[in-house]
Amino acid sequence: MAATLVDLVGPTLVRNGAPRTDVVVDQVAYEATYEWRHVCDMCGSQIIGARYACDQDANYDVCRACHAAASTPERTFTEAPIPSKPVPRTKETVATASALHGKTVLLYLGALACESCRAFTPYLADYYTRLQSQLALEIVYVSGDSDDATAHDAFDAMPWLALPFLDTARKAALAQRYHVHGTPTLIVLDPTGATINANVQDKVWVDPQGLSFPYAPKTLEEMLGTDVVDQDGHTEALELESMLHKTLVLYFAAATAKAPTDDFTTHLAATCAANRLVDVLYVSADDTREEYDAMVASMPWRALPYDVAASALTELADAFNVESLPAALVLGPGPDRALINKDAIGAIASGSSFPWPAHSVVDLRFGPSANGYGLNSKPTLVTFCDKLEADALAAHKAEMSVLAAEARPHHAACSDHGCSHDTDGPSMLYFVSSTTDDWLRAKVHDMANLDDDACDQPHAILLDMHQRRLLVHHGLDGASLRDVVAAFHNHTLEMQPMHLD
Repeated sequence: MAATLVDLVGPTLVRNGAPRTDVVVDQVAYEATYEWRHVCDMCGSQIIGARYACDQDANYDVCRACHAAASTPERTFTEAPIPSKPVPRTKETVATASALHGKTVLLYLGALACESCRAFTPYLADYYTRLQSQLALEIVYVSGDSDDATAHDAFDAMPWLALPFLDTARKAALAQRYHVHGTPTLIVLDPTGATINANVQDKVWVDPQGLSFPYAPKTLEEMLGTDVVDQDGHTEALELESMLHKTLVLYFAAATAKAPTDDFTTHLAATCAANRLVDVLYVSADDTREEYDAMVASMPWRALPYDVAASALTELADAFNVESLPAALVLGPGPDRALINKDAIGAIASGSSFPWPAHSVVDLRFGPSANGYGLNSKPTLVTFCDKLEADALAAHKAEMSVLAAEARPHHAACSDHGCSHDTDGPSMLYFVSSTTDDWLRAKVHDMANLDDDACDQPHAILLDMHQRRLLVHHGLDGASLRDVVAAFHNHTLEMQPMHLD
């Protein structure tokens, strides 16, 4: 049975009541630290405290320091009034069933400690106040703040409802259910509790009038559009219905972000030439029309038109969780277009068999994705095995495959900035580096600050990109590598900061 809204957020919610009379508001201190949604047009910093608006240009604002130092006789400025500090309010309890009846509900996961949330919340409040009645919507705030007092302070300025602040178990359950990786996150639910969209924060930013509300995901056909361009630049109709019997590869790239080796294009082109059951579409992220035209001319498959590629790329990347470019998304045949691999660049470049399912262990020279995830998204173990003889290398790769098969979803990862929950995919990514001539290998070594002498023997590096830390492990014994991975997941591994330029 599908979860109802009451099942999801509990039987009662919190709302702001009357202003409290027992608290003194320090307006002076509040104004000195007030964070505007504006960036100083002189120094580029967020404006905190006094903001000066240009009298000649409504879109030009400067901070106090730049205003004091500026010598611009052609411009005059007026100090913008800072809103009054919200008065702390009493908190009232309301029944969830009646408060959310018939409403489209937005779960807003945020925190006062989150800078992006502090910028987004005032915008969302304007959106809510303007459109609440028109769109029959309600927002339920799910605080990620670590203490009750901070959560109350944040909620005082919010015009919507909130999950009870001390209900930490329900907060964690919601974060896990909707695979929340960070804040702010804005989840849209229909009146029955069914998910419409797992995060529309970016969409709300660019849709102040709510014209696309409630932001239901588009179909693949809607995202791809109706036309494609062939290698010679001719436009023709994209007939997806006639392609349903084929595996579909969407190649996301640009002249400045293409597959790291020519092997990718060579193997993919060869497969297309020999196999009539695969079709490829180039989804461009090129900055200029000239770069786009050159890329299209260099590939034997069709492309989405330049003028629609950017919006299509954004929508497709969001729908399929494409993390970085380049990427090769492989979708199976049939009307459901089941996901085979969300980044098959490594599998294709290495000459793997069609239809290129996700590999659990990938050679680093073929790119930074394994098991369909990029090394920026999950903890990663890279082994540097170029010194091994052929038999030892084959045995090592087999050991790595066993380790990768043991990687189970790891449900939480916490830092000083909060916790993220992830029930999707493996808990660790696995790569081998069997050659010395690839840029990604050198980059990993740079992060570990290793010199050439230290790189001369077989070794491994465990990367935690989220925490910006790593461990260098000497030797490639399978049992010791398993111990390293176990210690990482048990939070007992002593790691060092990454060396980042």
